Amino acid sequence: MHHPTLRAVYPHDGKLYRYDVTNTSAATPINVSEVIVADGFEGYKLVTIFNMTMPGPDIIVYEGQRLIITVENLLLSEAVTVHWHGLHQRGSPYMDGVPFVTQCPINPGSSFRYDFIAAPKGTFWYHSHMGGQRSDGAFGALIIRENYDSSIEDHIIQLQEWSHHYGTNLALRHWKGGRIVDRAFVRSPQTLDGSSLNFMHIDSALINGKGRYKSKETNDYNSTPLQVYNVRMGRQYRFRSINAGAGYPFRVSVDNHMLTIVATDGYDVRPMEYESFIIHPGERYDFILNASGPAANYWIRSQSLQVDKELIAWAILHYEGAPDEEPTSNSNRIPCTSSSKCYVLNCPYRYYPGGRAHYLSMT
Repeated sequence: MHHPTLRAVYPHDGKLYRYDVTNTSAATPINVSEVIVADGFEGYKLVTIFNMTMPGPDIIVYEGQRLIITVENLLLSEAVTVHWHGLHQRGSPYMDGVPFVTQCPINPGSSFRYDFIAAPKGTFWYHSHMGGQRSDGAFGALIIRENYDSSIEDHIIQLQEWSHHYGTNLALRHWKGGRIVDRAFVRSPQTLDGSSLNFMHIDSALINGKGRYKSKETNDYNSTPLQVYNVRMGRQYRFRSINAGAGYPFRVSVDNHMLTIVATDGYDVRPMEYESFIIHPGERYDFILNASGPAANYWIRSQSLQVDKELIAWAILHYEGAPDEEPTSNSNRIPCTSSSKCYVLNCPYRYYPGGRAHYLSMT
């Protein structure tokens, strides 16, 4: 939440304003693309990012093309490498980006040129493979398209959990030594089956680097600008979902819309319709969304499986012609009951405990 020339900014009503603006109705909002927004927290956090954006720039190429990318390390004291997540690197293992295994790290002030053939087709991503830099923002989408034009437009969803209090290095120390808050031990976040997530203090979740956190004082979400996906009635869209987080799985759904899963981890699967799907760190799922309307705005929800905290990444599905406003629905998921089963892809539980989504069928 720091602008390179206007200094600090703050969120209000889905827009950003300079820190000293008191009358937002008479002020010009700040361009969201000029700020690392995250969850809109007005404090400061050091991020590690590619090309001054979080996530880094989308890399979109065609299968079989030669991909040449020069990475220059402008960090002051840390080395870096870039791993191309999901690619087999046949014939080019030295381009895999694993430090001390396939290459020497790129030291501060140094550069390295990655040079490999983009294959196979599918949804992939790239991220730093040094320490916890990935969790501090050093990642981005890598999309390898088939060698023909498609009438289906792509959208990219990049999910991550987010802590606006401290970086990954400190989080790892808490993870190993235990986290104490107000002289009380804080246990690791738990999933429904009792599994631990990690000891990172997570405040929020983000989609494409934007999200909202819930205030402990007011129990309300703030009004940070969110990612908006524009669609047109009657058309189909391919959404490429990537979980770039380090520990949290998310259940992804779109209000009033079913999702047809067509690919996972870069490989096509037999299309099947689901109410939602659960995506774990590093995984990718492609789904087709039919923009069947009615023309309005709908929430795209990505909810973590943590049981003791509401952790949701929000985005907006905006139909052409709909008002420029946020969705008003509280929750329009398709009801899941024992008599009307919902198919949830990759669900690790046959039954949720009472009061939690009621019923999910494993597939």
